[in-house]
Amino acid sequence: MNTPRQRPTALTLLAILANLIGVLSAIAAAAIAWWENQTYLSSQEATLLGLLGAFGVLQILSSFALLRLDSAGRSLQIFTSGAWLLGCAIAAATWWGTPQLPMLVIAIPGALLAAISLSYLASAEVAGVFDDAGIEASSARGLMFMDIVIAGFLLLIVYPMVRSTTARGTQAQTMTTIRSIATAAESFARDQKHFPEVRSFAELQGRLSPTYLRNMPLQDGWKNDLRFESWRTPDALAADHYAIASGGKDRRFEKRSLRDYSDRGTTDLDCDIVFRDGKFISYPAELQVKEAAQKSSDPDSLFKEATSLYWSNQYDRAIPLFIKYLKDRPDDALANARLGTSYCNVSRFQDAIPLLQKASALDKTDYQSRNNLALAYDKVGKPELGIAPAREAVALEPHNAVVNNTLGWVLLRARKDGEAIAPLALAVRLDPNEVQPHYNLALAYHGVGDEQRARQQAAIVKRLDPHSAQELEAALRQ
Repeated sequence: MNTPRQRPTALTLLAILANLIGVLSAIAAAAIAWWENQTYLSSQEATLLGLLGAFGVLQILSSFALLRLDSAGRSLQIFTSGAWLLGCAIAAATWWGTPQLPMLVIAIPGALLAAISLSYLASAEVAGVFDDAGIEASSARGLMFMDIVIAGFLLLIVYPMVRSTTARGTQAQTMTTIRSIATAAESFARDQKHFPEVRSFAELQGRLSPTYLRNMPLQDGWKNDLRFESWRTPDALAADHYAIASGGKDRRFEKRSLRDYSDRGTTDLDCDIVFRDGKFISYPAELQVKEAAQKSSDPDSLFKEATSLYWSNQYDRAIPLFIKYLKDRPDDALANARLGTSYCNVSRFQDAIPLLQKASALDKTDYQSRNNLALAYDKVGKPELGIAPAREAVALEPHNAVVNNTLGWVLLRARKDGEAIAPLALAVRLDPNEVQPHYNLALAYHGVGDEQRARQQAAIVKRLDPHSAQELEAALRQ
């Protein structure tokens, strides 16, 4: 009867350590590949994961064979140890002096074990222990049971916790990236009076970096391309709305246009994250409470929230926030302008006038506040006071149909029909499909007794807007 051979204690410990490293390596490679679903991995990353998984499997097989004193286990462990040392050497040479170099710290324990394994298993004393007869396999079965317990613990408990924490961190990183780009876009708008009008995110980077954002990112936390859109409302001269979005983990956008998204909380990592006109309108629901708590009294948060309501045409809600913000920063030209415009949009024209005056004084290039101030004066029955700011707006934007129309209108209301003709005729040439300049020009010609030209403009109004034509006919008969 054969007597079972004695297994050296050091060899048993080596087998257990090799098994543990193999299990961890195989599970890590499988978990990362499953998590990312191999969609967001580069070919280099996928290759490294494949090698890591193969290394783990070979380590597990060699550990079982080592416990059985099978010579194949010794050969396999020598091979995997050599491969691990070679891989660490290649990584160190490749990453030397780069940010990836600290990642080698993770490989140091494995490299030490590999070096010890090679030295120990290559000795003649240990080599003589092995043959192909094999020994009782109870230790190998025990090690397999331990593997199942470790794998179950890692996959059922640790992996979900790590995945959830990391995923939420990626969402938070994406939101921070989007916010920084939005801040740069709004700074651009303050200077240029409109948001960037671009056809691609790379083109947006050219507009904002480095003036407004030193190193502008192009991708979200999942390494997917971000998306930007800007658009204008019918009465705007240039883009007055914008949106920035990430397609989420699945990189697929749910809507064709970023304008189509509505306010909502999301729970799925695949859901889109959308920031529009100063606030997130589609982002993780659990972060909404945190976001709201941060808006308290911080001036920048107040301004962003007020601006978001302003662009959403919720002027009655924006007004108290702008007021609160201006208590801390009374000389912010843009805030004065938006508060004044908000007052105009809720028909509080008398309240709007001092704010629009201040905005105009603070910003010598703000033609919109001057234009709105002229209209506010008309609404309170003082169109003659609106002539000066309207002329200033035209001087700043001489080829702007809107401001030329406003100047013509306040001149009409101040009974200066002859003076109104020139700016209104220019407005008509600049925007021939807009009804209001034709309407006002017809009234100006009528006021100076030129009925033929008044009728010509009335005919155009009738073609563009029959309803307005009926009102104009009534005015021309007076």
